[in-house]
Amino acid sequence: NVETNVAPVVPREVTEFANRILSDIRWRPDPLFVMDVGESKDGLRIVELNSFSCSGHCECDLDAYVSAASRFAALHW
Repeated sequence: NVETNVAPVVPREVTEFANRILSDIRWRPDPLFVMDVGESKDGLRIVELNSFSCSGHCECDLDAYVSAASRFAALHW
């Protein structure tokens, strides 16, 4: 049985997990990317790691999503 729970707010433990993974692994699919994290019986796992340009929005905070992408673009332009 798979239960899907997509939430616009990221729990602290998910952010900590993502930061831990990203500090250990230097590979990135693109300079700007999206990481989907899921919880299994064995704990948190990466479900997908996609470049920003081919990622869905999945009920995210669209204002925050666009704002972060805009800041990134302004810094790297």
